[in-house]
Amino acid sequence: MESLSIETTVKEDHLFHLPEELPVNSRIRIVIERIDNSVSGTVSGKSTKFQPRTQLGRELLALREEYIASGGKLFSEDELDAEMDDRRGGVIDE
Repeated sequence: MESLSIETTVKEDHLFHLPEELPVNSRIRIVIERIDNSVSGTVSGKSTKFQPRTQLGRELLALREEYIASGGKLFSEDELDAEMDDRRGGVIDE
């Protein structure tokens, strides 16, 4: 296992459980970083805090906002996975 990324919500007990797949006695680094719930730019006409730092980021954000303004629907993770599977003809990327 080279890298593992886990996102979780902090509960009242503040307990965090590591996956069972981690080998015993392995050295790991845990970095706690608050994740802003907003994704980027404007959502439904409301401004969010995200500001792209690069020209490419600004262009991609502009395309995203244009897509949303034209009635485009943003996919959830599951919907995106299903769309990708469908476009690949049911072939699963491994």
